[in-house]
Amino acid sequence: KFDRSRKRLKNLQDWVGVVLGKPYGLSASKLFRRESVVTESTADTDNSVKAGDDNFFCSQLVAEALKVLEVIPRGKSSTQFWPSTFSARCEPIECLEGCSFDVEDLTIQFNLDPKLAKAPEGGATKQRDATTNWG
Repeated sequence: KFDRSRKRLKNLQDWVGVVLGKPYGLSASKLFRRESVVTESTADTDNSVKAGDDNFFCSQLVAEALKVLEVIPRGKSSTQFWPSTFSARCEPIECLEGCSFDVEDLTIQFNLDPKLAKAPEGGATKQRDATTNWG
């Protein structure tokens, strides 16, 4: 949970425009990176793509987006976040003031076909938006 201010969402939108289309990439050098790389461009805004981030792996991209949104602090490298890091079953992720993660995992329904996204027989499914369902 975080304040979805205009500024934060604009920063995310600008950042997505920069990283859109960048290839998947996972290397040994990324795995050994422990701290966020700060360049002159990130020192001013703290929200732009760092030099050398020509590619991303899945959870690195998510962690970097959360940093752009000012949900998690810079410092720990985004390459140190794995898919399991974001699970409610793992140790809580350090968040900036006013931000938090839910205490339960959500299942994301990626199929946008309304015929296939209906609630299962015998019970209603809570729905947060068109792409998330949890029971």
